Amino acid sequence: MAKIRALVPAEVPMYSSIASPTTKEIQAVGDVISYIALAEENAVIDRVTAYVDVRTGTPGTTRVGLQTVTTTASTTVTFTATTTSVNGTFTGSMALTVGQAVVFTNAGGALPAAITSGTTYFVLSQSSTVITVGATPSGTAITFATAGTGTHTVTLTGGLPSQNWIGYVDLATNGTNFTDFSVESWTLTNTATITRGQYYALAIQALSGTWNSTNRLRFRTTMGTGMGSANNAFPYTYNIINGVPEAKSSSFYIPNFGCGTATRQYKLGYTASSIGSWNSGSTPNQRGIKFKLPSSVCTTFKVAGVRMGIGPTNAAAQWTLKLLDSSNTVLQDRTYNNFEAYNTNNQIVHDYYFDESTLTALSPNTDYRIVVEAISASLGCMTYIEPSSSVDVSSGFIPDGTFHLTTRAGTGAWTDTTTNWFPMQLLIDDFTASGSSGGGMIVHPGISGGMRG
Repeated sequence: MAKIRALVPAEVPMYSSIASPTTKEIQAVGDVISYIALAEENAVIDRVTAYVDVRTGTPGTTRVGLQTVTTTASTTVTFTATTTSVNGTFTGSMALTVGQAVVFTNAGGALPAAITSGTTYFVLSQSSTVITVGATPSGTAITFATAGTGTHTVTLTGGLPSQNWIGYVDLATNGTNFTDFSVESWTLTNTATITRGQYYALAIQALSGTWNSTNRLRFRTTMGTGMGSANNAFPYTYNIINGVPEAKSSSFYIPNFGCGTATRQYKLGYTASSIGSWNSGSTPNQRGIKFKLPSSVCTTFKVAGVRMGIGPTNAAAQWTLKLLDSSNTVLQDRTYNNFEAYNTNNQIVHDYYFDESTLTALSPNTDYRIVVEAISASLGCMTYIEPSSSVDVSSGFIPDGTFHLTTRAGTGAWTDTTTNWFPMQLLIDDFTASGSSGGGMIVHPGISGGMRG
């Protein structure tokens, strides 16, 4: 049996520190907020979720959905003097879409005076032989006084949303579709088919209407400045704000954007909350995760501990990490004195382990709970982040399995919340892989880790 050290699931947002949320405002037709993601498996996406910060006025129609992501391509072009025509062969990889970002360069001469080399322009109209471009996605087509000299090249910048919508819904921007300070879930009228390994863009774009500083949508794009082990949740972001494109960003911010199917959730829109006074007398005083791994992953496994995005705020307090079965029998536990992990930052991503010599072999398709119990009366025992989603995430983190919030007070009944989760990942010490001996391990989306001897 190979020994595995894995984080399950791989993409739980967690925080190494908390910062004021970053917001982005859609204020012009063509403005877009988008997050480029990687498909974990083949899926037909029928909904998108996002955290709406503020809606102001009644700006118009918004399109929400998925776009393909461009690959870098270029072709030579000519400009027709005194017109807006850029002439070339716009087929194949250069089959441009209205709204796509392009740049122009020159060799052996000069571009027309209206065009600056290396500046981003946007396709306003297109055919297989002629395009027009503007300085903004909804701007006026540029007229060229001269045709320029030398050889002109137009390049399609790779890794950006293509404006080719593969699934979307058009929404009136009102309080029904965009409620302030809430996670919204929108059902797509045109579903999006994605394949494993495909990059795609989750996008919200101003489609039509009157958009400005008083008729706008504002989205919260980050809840913190670190994601712990989940820093691969989104490769990068790309936005066009008030007609001006921003550079791609790969900072470890946490986008509040997700998508899913009837039975799966990929990425998440969520809100956040914290509790600075969690103690033995709190209701509840136990918080954690109810989980179940599917038999497609393994035949047995062990939980060595957890990685958590929480931090103690009182060095004198105590708490216990517990693993329980469905009958509430404690299988493993360990009590921590807060001075062992005390950090004035209060939100630290850290690993907490059980005694390795007493790990219990667990079975797939079986419910377990792993919880943190506050056992000290001292105030300020824990500060933690508990994101929430408007969609059922119970099997979203572990497809065909379970992973969601569970709480209780003392020895009372458990309360399970399938639309919420605790910022916790399982540290898996041993897997016995599914399948016959000599076969490979089936690693489900959401599970990552490497073999060690």
